[in-house]
Amino acid sequence: MISTCALALLISMAGLLSGCKEPTPRDQQVEGKAFNPFFPASQDGYSVIFTSEKKGYSQANIKKGDVEVATMAVSDLIDDAEAVRKFEGATDSILSFPVISRGENGTAVLIANRFQIVLRSTSEEFSAEDRRKWISSLDLASIAALK
Repeated sequence: MISTCALALLISMAGLLSGCKEPTPRDQQVEGKAFNPFFPASQDGYSVIFTSEKKGYSQANIKKGDVEVATMAVSDLIDDAEAVRKFEGATDSILSFPVISRGENGTAVLIANRFQIVLRSTSEEFSAEDRRKWISSLDLASIAALK
């Protein structure tokens, strides 16, 4: 007769051998393509061009004519508590979501304590106010509702 401990060990080993594992936070990240519909559309002479997409991340360049003026990215921080903590004590907000500066040329907002949007100017023509306007034009409520 097999003891309870031996049975538990066998079941555990069978799970390991079959490739079964407990899901990790990274496994629960939103697919990058799920963010794309919430990016702003091309507008007022600016075009939005998606450049990178992977699990938990999507990025687009913003161009005015043929010149890149900014880069916008959305990241799922489900497995990055340190990045979420950077928003603690934020004194600024966009649509009630906390905002922090990322150097002289970047603005970041935290959505639903999980999703980070970073907009970084790559041209002096694209100001901090432009970054705020573009972040506000994302569908932030729909991003917050992602699971």
